[in-house]
Amino acid sequence: MQPKKAYFTRLNGSIDTARLLLNQGLAFRGHDESKESYNKGNFLEVYDCLAEHDPELRKAVGTAGNSSMLAPEIQRDIVQCFANEVIQSLKNLGMMCFAC
Repeated sequence: MQPKKAYFTRLNGSIDTARLLLNQGLAFRGHDESKESYNKGNFLEVYDCLAEHDPELRKAVGTAGNSSMLAPEIQRDIVQCFANEVIQSLKNLGMMCFAC
């Protein structure tokens, strides 16, 4: 798999995971996110589940190295992007209501 395609596959997996957790109002992180943990937190568990069922994501995760797109900073950036989209949608909706 090409590095750029693998990067976007991992990024889309992280975005899909964040979207699901945000829609359900679930916490992202767990108390113990180490590899030995039996429950690494919702984000990592859902992401791993997606990778188990999506061969392309599984392959991209296998070649990730330091670019796995799982760091808490990446998670916060993705959530911030969703928040900006919601705020912009609400602003646009407000503008349409005032025009009525």
